[in-house]
Amino acid sequence: MAQITASIVLAIAVGVAPLAGQLSVLDGWDAAQAHLAKAEDRARDINDDIQGADIKRFRAMMLLDRKEAGDAEAADRLLRAAAAAYAALEVAPAPDA
Repeated sequence: MAQITASIVLAIAVGVAPLAGQLSVLDGWDAAQAHLAKAEDRARDINDDIQGADIKRFRAMMLLDRKEAGDAEAADRLLRAAAAAYAALEVAPAPDA
């Protein structure tokens, strides 16, 4: 049951990840980043490496949109980590909607 609940929570979190830019406008960048950080933690908790990589990519996209000091470097780190995870899993990232 816990695995099913975790999967549902992750699916919901990942489902709204592409909307993180809109969340950032409504609730602030920090709230949107915190939301995605929780989703990334959840993916790690249930060993869902693909979702974890996707969430890293979504977080990087947000940082690149925000354009504050240090965001480009943080986005680069996240994108490199996501790319390494995709390579290790031998999968390509899902196309953005």
